Amino acid sequence: MPLTFSILAGKPEPFYDEYTENIKFCDETASLEEALNIINDKKLYTWPICRIVITGFSGGTELVISKK
Repeated sequence: MPLTFSILAGKPEPFYDEYTENIKFCDETASLEEALNIINDKKLYTWPICRIVITGFSGGTELVISKK
C-alpha cells in the first residue's frame, strides 16, 4: 500500500470546557515534498494547527508531523 500524506491546518476552538480542532484546510498528496510545498505555498505554517499525517504503513500505523 502506498503512503498517503494528509495536510491539516486550522485553529483550536473552545467546546464546553475543552478545546476542539477547527480544521480549515485539508489536502492529500503522494509525497512528503509535495506536502511541504503546499504548506509553504499556502503559508499554512501560520495556523496554530498545521500537521502532516502519513498513513499507509503496514499494521495500520500512522505518523504525525506537527509544528509546535
